[in-house]
Amino acid sequence: MTVREICELFNIGGKYVGCEEVSTGNINCTYKVNYIRDGVDKSYILQRINKLVFKEPEKVMDNIVRVTHHVRMNVIKKGLSTKKFVLRAFLSKETEQPFVIDEVGDYWRCYRFIKNSHTYDTCDDLGIIERAGTAFGRFQNCLEGFDAESLFISIPDFHNTKKRYEALHKAEAEDVKGRVKKVRAELDELYKMEGLACELQRLLD
Repeated sequence: MTVREICELFNIGGKYVGCEEVSTGNINCTYKVNYIRDGVDKSYILQRINKLVFKEPEKVMDNIVRVTHHVRMNVIKKGLSTKKFVLRAFLSKETEQPFVIDEVGDYWRCYRFIKNSHTYDTCDDLGIIERAGTAFGRFQNCLEGFDAESLFISIPDFHNTKKRYEALHKAEAEDVKGRVKKVRAELDELYKMEGLACELQRLLD
């Protein structure tokens, strides 16, 4: 299916104009799609979810819907703009789910594109870093009262540093590609931090 055909499966109005691939990010395949609705330019973000990373895309999207619904209610209470301060996931015309599935079984999701927004892969501007921190703090504040137990675990043990280090030790011992000698200094630095890196996981356990 083409990008346009995928877009037409979502409940978004207007006339499709075109799309451009978004190269930032390294997990999902992302497009900015452009529409005209009532004479006004509208843009959306269309993503194909990487099923090799997110093995249960339905649960990932369920998490997003739960979080964004809660945030939206708090954004409204605080008198902020829902168009600017909370993600909107569009629904499938057919199933009213926050995703569509194409003919080869890939999952796609569609969000409103925030006009004049920018993505930074790296940043050395302290002003931008400060504003990013402010935005993250606002997001956390809008999660007040949210029941985290209602969420699915998207990638089991993704943040489990203890298991990450166990895998690293195993990979070093096996040295399948014979590369350990070349990265000895890097491994030594990582092992110096092992106790501290695993402390949060130890406390969680």
